[in-house]
Amino acid sequence: MFVLLFLLNKKNNMANLVEYFLKLTTNADKQLEKLGGLTRKLGDDAGKLGNKFESALSVLANTAIVDNIQRANSRLQELSESGIKLDTSMKDLQAITGATGETLDVIEAAARKSALTFGGSAADSVESYKILLSKLSPEIAKNVPALTAMGNSVSVMSKSMGGDSVAAANTLTTAMNQFGVDLSDPLKAAGQMNYMMNIMSQSAKDGSAEIPNIAKALEESGAMAQLAHVQFSETAAAVQILDKAGKVGAEGGHALSNSLAIIGQGRFMPKSTLDALLKAGVDVNGLSDKTKSLGQRMSLLKPIMEDAALVSLLFGKENVTAGATLIKQSDT
Repeated sequence: MFVLLFLLNKKNNMANLVEYFLKLTTNADKQLEKLGGLTRKLGDDAGKLGNKFESALSVLANTAIVDNIQRANSRLQELSESGIKLDTSMKDLQAITGATGETLDVIEAAARKSALTFGGSAADSVESYKILLSKLSPEIAKNVPALTAMGNSVSVMSKSMGGDSVAAANTLTTAMNQFGVDLSDPLKAAGQMNYMMNIMSQSAKDGSAEIPNIAKALEESGAMAQLAHVQFSETAAAVQILDKAGKVGAEGGHALSNSLAIIGQGRFMPKSTLDALLKAGVDVNGLSDKTKSLGQRMSLLKPIMEDAALVSLLFGKENVTAGATLIKQSDT
């Protein structure tokens, strides 16, 4: 009986065990099938992602090629326009100077070198050369080193004028013409231009008037300053002093010119003014002495500095502020 029960239980256990293994195998197959499907899906997705990545790279490459072509085209267009502008400027310069052949080649080479050194374009350099030659003398073109040196002064000054080489050339030529710079020796004249450029640049740095306002003041006062034998450096200093006193640009230049004309009268001043100055102990003859500096001449008027009525009588109502300022700042 016991043996029979044992055998029956063993049979049932075997059946259960077989059934368990069948289920386990079936489930494993299903899981493996799912895993295989997932693997295939991942493979497909990876393939699609790869295709998209390749497509994106292709788009980027094509975009880069187009951009490079556009940049190259723009650069070629710029070069073409620069070449046309330079050619036009050179023809204008030839018309002004009558220069031909090798001289023009040397000038063009100098213009290109200036553009590399100071920035801007070769055409801009030629434009500044045109102003120098037309406002000073076409003969300077025959002395290329002198023309190049003047062009360099223009380029340096233009850095203080927002890169405007035309304005710089006009400023320097105006200063040279106003002060009657001798152009018979172009190299020496180029040195004088460099000196004037440095004076104006330094005065703009130390004073309140910027170079454009200095230029406007010089247009009004330069000729009178030259006539009164006032040095360029002192003229620039006077312009700065008057600018700080509110006489800006052309107004300051006009006031300076009037003041120089007034003290330049010397003993030929109106009798009432002359008598008042002599009574105050002023060396009237010294006021018109062109061997003295402007500072020395103005310092002779210090005895009347506190006499507002006499200062007004001497300089007139229009110029009394400028005159008083120049007396007070004579040492400066």
